[in-house]
Amino acid sequence: ASLRNTLQTDFSVEEVKLALFSGLSAADDAAHISLDKAKLPKELSNFFRQGHIYCGEISAELRAALFAEHTELKSVAMVPLDRHDCMGLLALASTEPTRFRPDMGKLFLEITPNLCAAALRFHGAGKS
Repeated sequence: ASLRNTLQTDFSVEEVKLALFSGLSAADDAAHISLDKAKLPKELSNFFRQGHIYCGEISAELRAALFAEHTELKSVAMVPLDRHDCMGLLALASTEPTRFRPDMGKLFLEITPNLCAAALRFHGAGKS
């Protein structure tokens, strides 16, 4: 919840989600969802296969998978949590259609998920 509030404020977005692969533990709150690697929507499968930051429009399928309760969201930034040992993704979404664009600077989006992954590991996420 603290991560969600901080990122919402720092990035000026309406919604933030941590999407962790099934089997990884995290606090059960509105900022966290579980992903099943075997049942990922095609868009997310491609995202994880490529391993790159995505900034742009959010499709209806992706919005349903990550932000089911927020149909008003128009753009999203998605970043993998630790590209070497991927835990899931961090997604920031906005009601502004051009808030996240493919041509925008991504420096903070490159740094933030690595810090989040380190914090999650420190607090026990990913341990069985």
